[in-house]
Amino acid sequence: MRGLALSAMGGVLFVTLSVGLGGPARAQEPAKPEQPTLSIPDAEKVQAIRFDESRDADTADFTIDAKGSSGSTPPVPRASVRGDLISEQGGRIKRNLVSVPKIAPNDVGSGFDVTIRVHPAGRGAGRYTGTVQFGGAGYQSTLPITVEATLREGVGIAALLAFVGWLFGVAIKGVVDLFTAPGENIRSRASVRRWVWRKGFIAVAALGLVGAAAAWALTYYPNHTWGAGDLDEAKLFGAAFAAVVTGTTFADLGAKFK
Repeated sequence: MRGLALSAMGGVLFVTLSVGLGGPARAQEPAKPEQPTLSIPDAEKVQAIRFDESRDADTADFTIDAKGSSGSTPPVPRASVRGDLISEQGGRIKRNLVSVPKIAPNDVGSGFDVTIRVHPAGRGAGRYTGTVQFGGAGYQSTLPITVEATLREGVGIAALLAFVGWLFGVAIKGVVDLFTAPGENIRSRASVRRWVWRKGFIAVAALGLVGAAAAWALTYYPNHTWGAGDLDEAKLFGAAFAAVVTGTTFADLGAKFK
């Protein structure tokens, strides 16, 4: 009897081991697909919007790539404006004036066409920067994009400063010539009239005006934040004045060689 019991226990153990070793394997859970990442070329990570005199809203358009999407259409990312746009002078464009009105799949199917909109709302000159972040559910990480809005003061202010610089330069030139020209008497209207005709004041003034206009264009237009710096107005005035002095000097030299 004892031998039969041992034999029966051995048979049960053998069957159990056989079932455990030879039975079907437990089904493995399917691997989750890798989440895509958002990317953009380094050269496009700063989206610049330039405002001149106008303070109407403007936009910047660019493309975001969704890498690692395995050919499937990636989910549309969400956009979040991370605070106000702030200038070096402490000015602010409120975050509610910055929006992303468009995030749409592009024709390639693995990226998105994006539009960022900024309304400067009468802010002063300066370089305003802030961040808009893209991402959300379905993506490994978020993608920050820097938004830069540059504003400058009106062209009329710059033109007026250039004109004042030209006028001041011509006046200084006339006074210096009348004081230094031999035989001239500044108290005499007749001597002033003779100086005007002899010096060719119209030619002198015209050359100075051309120089002042050139100084205005070269100082104002390349500077997209003109008026934000403490010395922007003074630099433009000085450039116009210097151009007048240069122009009138060349006019005098030309008159001597006639």
